Amino acid sequence: MSALLTSYESDYRSTFDDARSRLQTAPTQALSERNLTLRQVEQQQEELVDLIDQMEIEVNSAIPNGQERANYKAKLRGYRKQVQNDLR
Repeated sequence: MSALLTSYESDYRSTFDDARSRLQTAPTQALSERNLTLRQVEQQQEELVDLIDQMEIEVNSAIPNGQERANYKAKLRGYRKQVQNDLR
């Protein structure tokens, strides 16, 4: 696995965890603060989709082994579902 792919995954995990944490605190916030938090989470969702897209490009170009590439693509599909389902 390339260093770039490892870096993307690390960025994905930290951004996802931060967005999920923000969503969990949003219901207890005042309305104006909650709206700001939700906008920030939306931006993080976009960042996560971009990171997944970049990881897919890297997987296609840096992983020559077909089985390993297929496994990684399945992992990326899981990341996409995680963003769609957990960050609403």
